[in-house]
Amino acid sequence: MRNALRTGPSDGNIGPAMRISVLNRQKCLRLQPNFLKKLSAFFASLPGLSGRLPPSLAIVLVDHRGMIRLQANARDEQDATDVLCFPYRRVPGEPPDEATADIIINVERAAAVAARSGTGAIREIALYLAHALDHLGGGRDSSPAGRRLMRSRELRWLRKACRAGLLQDRDRR
Repeated sequence: MRNALRTGPSDGNIGPAMRISVLNRQKCLRLQPNFLKKLSAFFASLPGLSGRLPPSLAIVLVDHRGMIRLQANARDEQDATDVLCFPYRRVPGEPPDEATADIIINVERAAAVAARSGTGAIREIALYLAHALDHLGGGRDSSPAGRRLMRSRELRWLRKACRAGLLQDRDRR
C-alpha cells in the first residue's frame, strides 16, 4: 500500500495494528500525509474508538468537484458534503485484518468553512476526520440527540489532540 503507515502498540497506540494510507486528489491545500496518519492513529487509540475500527483505513482528500462525483456515484446525490466514510466488510474466507474503510474529505469545503469561521483549515479537516472515525466506530447522527453526542465527543477528541501537540487550538497550518 503506497504512502501507508502501520500503527500499533509499538507506536504507543492502544489496540491492534492499523494500516493508514492517504491519497491526495486535490490541489486546494497542501497537506502532509504523515500528519493525517498520526492524527488518525491518535484518534483511533482513544477510548471509545480503540478496537472498534477496521485494521485498514484509506483517507482520500478531494476538492469540491471530486466530492460531487463521489456523492453522485455513491448516493445518487448532486451535493458536495464535507466528509464521507465507507466501511467495507471483509470478504468471507479472508483474514480478519482485511476489513477496511475509506474516508473521503472535502478539503475545499474545509478551507471555505474555516475562512468563514476563523478556525483554520487544518482544524476543520481534523474535525471531519474525527466525525468519520466516530461513524466508523459506531456513532450515529440520525437524530438531534445523536448529532449532539457525536459533536461533543469529536470536539473532546480535538481538544485531546491539541493537548497531545498534534493540533494547535486554532490550527492554521
